[in-house]
Amino acid sequence: TEREVAAHALPGSKEWTPARRAAFELLVGQSAGSQLVGMDHDIRVRGRLRWSIGPVVADAMRGHPWIGLPSGGIHVVGQVERDVRGVLVVENADTFQYVCQRPDVTDTWLCVWGRGSATDGVVNFLRTMDDLPIAAWCDLDARGIEIVTELAGRLGREITPVGMSVELFVSGKQYVPKNQADSLSVAKKMAVEGHPALRNLAKAIVESGGLGCEQETLYDVVPPTLARDLAKLE
Repeated sequence: TEREVAAHALPGSKEWTPARRAAFELLVGQSAGSQLVGMDHDIRVRGRLRWSIGPVVADAMRGHPWIGLPSGGIHVVGQVERDVRGVLVVENADTFQYVCQRPDVTDTWLCVWGRGSATDGVVNFLRTMDDLPIAAWCDLDARGIEIVTELAGRLGREITPVGMSVELFVSGKQYVPKNQADSLSVAKKMAVEGHPALRNLAKAIVESGGLGCEQETLYDVVPPTLARDLAKLE
């Protein structure tokens, strides 16, 4: 399994970063997906989506505050029905649940927890949404920009960041990351290679020395206009 190999090969961390996955594929000469078995995990969603297997139905509008769908199983059995105008990916669990409680968003858009990274399960789920616009709201920090960039790259399509402007970062409550040097390094890279719409934010983070601004500090600012901002993408 992925975690078994990581436990042996990645001391102190079982996280499969894109760089580590690429290194593994170079070593074995095959794709990681064909050689490693990942454990299924839930995809947390809220919105007008139903997954049915015979008489059994999982309704993402009835579960409170959200429901969890098996990331692998949902593509293998049953039928998925949806009536949404777009998909909003939210990085942090707390913020995801906060947005799930806003019917002005979830009545028309499907809200998906991004699990703090561009995981295989989330990516595969979003690939079934090719006919819909996809937006992402992440922390206003180097890692948040990296997540949006990686998500767009893996999906091979446009992902529109929302609630991640330079103005919000400058006026928001900034924090010092645990590894500020690494944050600064990633921000410098994102300022050149990151999602085009977020490169100015990356430059602002570089100018701050690698600081960040978390989603949870922006609840009074971003969510009230979120539905209006998403409607512009429909």
